[in-house]
Amino acid sequence: MPPRRLLRTALVTFVWFFALAASAHAECAWVLWSETPPDPADWRILEASTAEGACRLAMKRRIEANRAVWGGSSNFEFHGSDTGFFVLKKSESGKMEPMSAPITFHCLPDTIDPRGPKGK
Repeated sequence: MPPRRLLRTALVTFVWFFALAASAHAECAWVLWSETPPDPADWRILEASTAEGACRLAMKRRIEANRAVWGGSSNFEFHGSDTGFFVLKKSESGKMEPMSAPITFHCLPDTIDPRGPKGK
């Protein structure tokens, strides 16, 4: 009987370990970052959410808010996607030119810092 009891104890420990690991991952915060080129990219934290879906919704709200600001004028062209946007502005000659660098949004777990390791 001792080998059976040892197997049962090992199995229970194994299940608890993965249950705890899964719940720890599920409880992490999600951070909405903006990335603006050039190299190196300018990364900024915009907000944090308790779930990935909430972070993606915040991303969508920011893109739509910028569409509302820039998309209603004949002097600007708004170009958006699911993860970012850029704006063109009409020059004095009437040509559409980039107003600024494109902005890309990223939802990442709070354990990931896209800026890379910190120097000492």
